[in-house]
Amino acid sequence: MDSEFIKLGIFYWEKDSRKLFTKNKGENGKYHESSLLTQKQFDLLNCLLDSYPETVTKEKIIEQVWQTKHISSESLPQLIIRTRQVLKDKKKAVLINEPGIGYRINLNEEEEQENDIENQTIESDFVNPLNEPRMQSSIVSLTKKNLNGSQFSNVHNASFLACIIVLIGLALFQSINMVSAIHYKVIFEDFVHSIPYPYITQKSDQTIITIENNECIYNKDKSLLNCS
Repeated sequence: MDSEFIKLGIFYWEKDSRKLFTKNKGENGKYHESSLLTQKQFDLLNCLLDSYPETVTKEKIIEQVWQTKHISSESLPQLIIRTRQVLKDKKKAVLINEPGIGYRINLNEEEEQENDIENQTIESDFVNPLNEPRMQSSIVSLTKKNLNGSQFSNVHNASFLACIIVLIGLALFQSINMVSAIHYKVIFEDFVHSIPYPYITQKSDQTIITIENNECIYNKDKSLLNCS
């Protein structure tokens, strides 16, 4: 391996840059640029590489990468996750977490993702005639399971939708009742705090109401006001 490149899983990292490369198989294989690290990912790898093979504490990583000691508790874990995604480090074999301490970089672990894919392809291409009936039976079984699963999913979705509609109806009903209650409350408060008409007098069995210096007689039985 060329001295300017560092093997990280299935990639080769050019240490002085943020570039990741892949390499053709064979002695004369050439490097091909594959992806680009962000500045934070680049700083993280440099921080871990400077202390290799030792584990770097979380506090030291935060101080070196963010240039501060005060960051969100999720910032470092999120950076580790995104860096693993870029490196295709699904097995977490390149960036290793040491619980309660920090993280370290592993340069000796060879990512076997490409070999696994090739082996799976070879196995899938080779079909044993003796196993063909068993394979067909498995396919039929899987098909039935998928159909049953889809039917269950449809029933579940319909039930969930019905529950949502009922809840929306109840919420609307409660809202209407609340508006009605507020309306009658306002009317009641206006009635309680209303000021009686001051120009009403009682003479014998008659109720006299004075309106603009005119005396009107109120007939209670007919609910009639006579101002003639």
